Amino acid sequence: MSEISRRDLIGTGAVLAVAGSSLEAATSATAQTAAAVPSTTRAQLQDAFLGARTTDSWATIKPLSSQFDVVIIGAGTFGGYLADKIYRQFPRRIPGSQRLKVLLVEWGGFLLDTHYQNVGGQLTKTILAYPPGSKGDDLSTVREGLWNTPWISDVPFRGLATCVGGRSLLWAGWSPQLDDADLARWPKEIRQFLKSDPDGYAWVGPEIGASDTKDYLSKTSAIYGAASGALKTSLHKVLDPNSKYQILKAVDDAPLAVSAAPRQSGLFPFDKFSSAAFLTNAICEDRWNAYWDGNAGGQALSENSDRSLFLLTNARVQKLVRSGDGTAVERIELDVAGQGTQTLTLGPQAVVVLANGTIESTRIAINDLGISATGKATNLMAHLRSNLLAKISRKALRKFYPNLPTIPIPGQTEIAAFLIRGEDKELNRRFHFQVAAASLPNQQTDPSYNLWKMVPDTETINQMLANRTDDVWVSFNLVGEMSCAADGGTSFIEKGPITGGDPVPKARVSLVPNDVDQKLWKAMELAALRLAWHMGNGSEKDVTLLRTDGVTVLPKLSDIEKDFDGTIGTKLRDPIGASHHEAGPLQMGPDPSTTVTDLNSKFHHLRNVYVVGPALFPTVGSANPTLTGLALARRLAIHLNQTIGQAKFKQQQLAMDAIKLPTDEKKRLLDLPLAEFSTQSSGHAAFAVSEQTFASLAEEARAAELNNP
Repeated sequence: MSEISRRDLIGTGAVLAVAGSSLEAATSATAQTAAAVPSTTRAQLQDAFLGARTTDSWATIKPLSSQFDVVIIGAGTFGGYLADKIYRQFPRRIPGSQRLKVLLVEWGGFLLDTHYQNVGGQLTKTILAYPPGSKGDDLSTVREGLWNTPWISDVPFRGLATCVGGRSLLWAGWSPQLDDADLARWPKEIRQFLKSDPDGYAWVGPEIGASDTKDYLSKTSAIYGAASGALKTSLHKVLDPNSKYQILKAVDDAPLAVSAAPRQSGLFPFDKFSSAAFLTNAICEDRWNAYWDGNAGGQALSENSDRSLFLLTNARVQKLVRSGDGTAVERIELDVAGQGTQTLTLGPQAVVVLANGTIESTRIAINDLGISATGKATNLMAHLRSNLLAKISRKALRKFYPNLPTIPIPGQTEIAAFLIRGEDKELNRRFHFQVAAASLPNQQTDPSYNLWKMVPDTETINQMLANRTDDVWVSFNLVGEMSCAADGGTSFIEKGPITGGDPVPKARVSLVPNDVDQKLWKAMELAALRLAWHMGNGSEKDVTLLRTDGVTVLPKLSDIEKDFDGTIGTKLRDPIGASHHEAGPLQMGPDPSTTVTDLNSKFHHLRNVYVVGPALFPTVGSANPTLTGLALARRLAIHLNQTIGQAKFKQQQLAMDAIKLPTDEKKRLLDLPLAEFSTQSSGHAAFAVSEQTFASLAEEARAAELNNP
């Protein structure tokens, strides 16, 4: 797409995959372009090939408005995953039964159906996954092709990746679990689900590739042995800032969301995780099952009644309109590209899920859902981030692992990665280091040069392995826990002005580390500097500390320890808004007086509005939030299927006379709204067999789910 950008099309109604095209629009354009000569329209249709098979137009969505059971606002990391799980977990073996009908509303368009690092190293280079931040963008602004910060702040944020899959198309992939200390203030029921339930970490970790730490990075290589030995031996020498206790707790293999080996014989490996792959696969399967005729040249029928998954792109939610009593959302006002403001009128059975990022979900909750009398949501957190490089001689590493060759092994990459957990006991705060070690070609200083690449040709591989230096480069990406409101955190989100092309109030964000956060930031930076120094045996000849530019050399450790503020200060730190890990303002818990959402992720005061993503987290912990956010999304999918899903199944069984009731009673129950039907049919003797059947079929669906993508 060199002639026209995605944002150029916003407001024009043009149909492209990059803008989020629809099947019927693409088909219409094909009919209008019958000439067998090159044309702009033909090029656009070919660009739109996959988007046309996964997205829907407003013309398709509008007449179906009242039929949707679940409307998910945001088709990013957690919204896309939630939709797939609702689809996968619903039983559909009995004729006449239908899954919940789900609509995803996505502000951006359709770009890729997989993580951008799965498509080839050279293409990956053209996409900027970590752009410079912004303190607030006009809604028409798109930075680096897909980024927008639709709120206002005193500090820069990278913002949202405005596309299907969201930031899951671009994320780094580190997926550690929250440990017991991280979860200490979480509700007991949620802690038990994450740590002990087979649908918690035990399911999601293997599903995204984070549990198998052997398939992607070898644990038998010499570089693994050397780096592991150096880290584990040096760990015990690293004390807290006051030299009272060991501040680093453990060295673990890196939990990376990459499935480098096939799940089963005959399958392709899944590669790096993105929820876009889950979502697009489910949508295409749903469409095929509903109305594609394989004997008709792949032409789709026009009937949508049997479909379960719908995806409306380039539609930004402006307002959720509540019922007269304020207890439910009845309508959604949308700004649909090329269509202007449109209204999605919901049926009485529908639930709405906010999945459009922590800050944007909170904006909607403040503006439309009445969560705060003051127009402010507290408990906002993010992660404290810093970065460090160390160049370590092979001579020093051989003392920890004598089998490390004196020079890089010809024809073999040398790369290893680890997760190191730490805790400042005096502050009662946790942090971790993401560590990568590699031998690199001349002029390269970043160990991730050898990570996250799909290399399609031998020449490129040979180039990666050529002219490597004898040193080993080690990167330390530091991630620290920010204070929650209960611990003195003062960050918040509040209702802001109407500005920047937005017809409704934007969110105003205040994200400010408090004194404890500042102390933790310094403590974990000093711990990383000490760890790197000890890996090089504490010798200036064997270890050089650098900033991540690979050029700026830092002082030796003894000078840093004498004057940390003068030698290091804030030089290693990322801006506080650069982590993508905003969390907490819609925190979950059992008490409506202290939390915003309940243990099922539903707003306490509303019947039909839920949340997915880190906005739910009571505390942010030190771990990257993706794994935990996905596990909570899976939990919500189970809840929705077991409540409104089961009720819909029983309604269908009753309508087909699979459940025998007197005619008047049958009519009365079928006329009830789904939620009321669920209440009245629960425990009813006539529905016992259907409830057992649903549970059995749901378990079959669960068993068939894991290898689907």
